[in-house]
Order: sequence, then C-alpha cells, then structure tokens
Amino acid sequence: MEPGLVSVIVPAFNRERFLGDAVRSVLQQSYSDLEVVIVDDGSTDGTYEVAQICASSDNRVRVLRTPNRGPASARNAGLHAATGEYVSFLDSDDVYTQQKVESHVHHFGERPEIDLVFSDYATADERLNVRVVHAKGMPAAGFRETLAIRNWFATTACTVRRSLIERVGPFRTDLRGPEDWELWIRCARAGTFSYVPGVVTLYRQHGDQFHDDYAQLRSHWQTVIDTQLSTSPGERRLAIAAVYWNDAMYSRLHRRHGHMSVAMIRFAVAARRPSRMQHIVRTINL
Repeated sequence: MEPGLVSVIVPAFNRERFLGDAVRSVLQQSYSDLEVVIVDDGSTDGTYEVAQICASSDNRVRVLRTPNRGPASARNAGLHAATGEYVSFLDSDDVYTQQKVESHVHHFGERPEIDLVFSDYATADERLNVRVVHAKGMPAAGFRETLAIRNWFATTACTVRRSLIERVGPFRTDLRGPEDWELWIRCARAGTFSYVPGVVTLYRQHGDQFHDDYAQLRSHWQTVIDTQLSTSPGERRLAIAAVYWNDAMYSRLHRRHGHMSVAMIRFAVAARRPSRMQHIVRTINL
C-alpha cells in the first residue's frame, strides 16, 4: 500500500456516453498521486472500449471487466484491486470537482485520527449545469443516531481510509439501493468521520438512470435494519419510524391517501414522542 495514494473506483454499466467525463474529472485533479480503477460491470454497449481508451491515455488508469452483478459487486472488485491508502468512489455518470481529492487528503494529514472524510455535492443536469447544492455538515445528533434515520452523505462525496473498509468488510452484494448506507453504518461503529465543506462532486441527472422499485428498496431497508440495528433498540426504533415516514411521503406522491394515513399512524406509534417525530422528519428533510 503506497502512502498518500488515492484509489478512485469507478463502476460502470452501459455508460459509454458519460464515462470519459468521469475519468477526466479524476485525472485533472489538483492532487496527482492517484489511480483510477474502472470496473466494467458487464456492459453491452461501448463502455469497455471507452475505458480502454482512458487507460491507454494515462498509466494511472486500470480497467477490470466483470459479469453484470450490480454496483456493489463492481465496487468490491475495485476495492480488491485497489492499492492506495485511501479509497474514493465515483459513479460513471458523475464528475468530481477539481479539488476533491486534494481537500480530503489534506484533511487526513491534519487529522490522523479520522477514518472517513465527506463533503457536499450538487445535482446537475445532463450538461453538468448545477441545479441544487446539497450541504449538510456534521449531524448534530452524531453519526450512529443519524445513520439510523437516513444515509447522510453521497458515496461519491467521501474518501475512506482503506484500513477502515478492511476492518468492517466491503459492500453487501445482496442489497440494491441501500448498500452504501449499510456500509457507512458499519464504518461509523468502527471509525471516526469528519466533514470538509464545499462541493466535491456533481451528480448528473439524466434519462438513462436506474430507478429503484420502491417495494424492493423498502425491503432492502428492512434488511439493513434487521441485520445492523437490531441490537440497539433506540436506533432500531428511529429506523423503523423513518421507514414509515418515507412510506407516507411515497403514498402522498402517488396520491394514495388511505395508505398515507395508515403510514402516518404507524410513524407516530413507532416514534412514540412528538419530539422524536420532529427530529426524524427534520433529519430526513435536511
């Protein structure tokens, strides 16, 4: 493992239109001691060819090709191949801002006790024109309680010491949607998180993105609660109440008012106290 080297893992499935932008945003970082591990997750378009072109233009880029098993499996393949002291993730249709890696490595140097650094991100249109900046900072309630309610930061907006992931294990491949949330719950128990302000990644919104089926996503949330939060009654109560609140908002969006009323009642029963209800809603809406 090379001190100071940052491994940027880029899982890619049918992203020939955007992969070049993603990789260039890494190679043009103000911090140059990095490697890019592109994992072609069984693409059926020209993604692999674009990845090979990227690798031929810069010896810091490596390309892996795997059968299509989803983003968690692709990220794990990249983790297995990574050689850096630090690990960052970048979805193949998103981009980093130029100071992302440098700002995080600098913070690790100043705070050697820190295991994970995260920053802000922005949503952008297909041409990467910024629409909304998402800046949360450090959660007031602490990470273990906050992560019981929701995922707090974007996977592409953080950098992790590889040693922390080696302690807690990689992404769970049986989850689709909350696999990053589940990993950060484990990391929060074993390591220390810190925040560096500023937008470090642009999340590109476009028509080819995968949209989760809510019933499947909810089932996977429940799996995370059952496996990671079952030993802490307080955290489990927060998590279950948060799921009921999300049920209510999903029902409201689709004008299923009867379902929304039932979900709101379940939310109130699970949360038990008005102050806890307010805390959950405030945390979800941040």
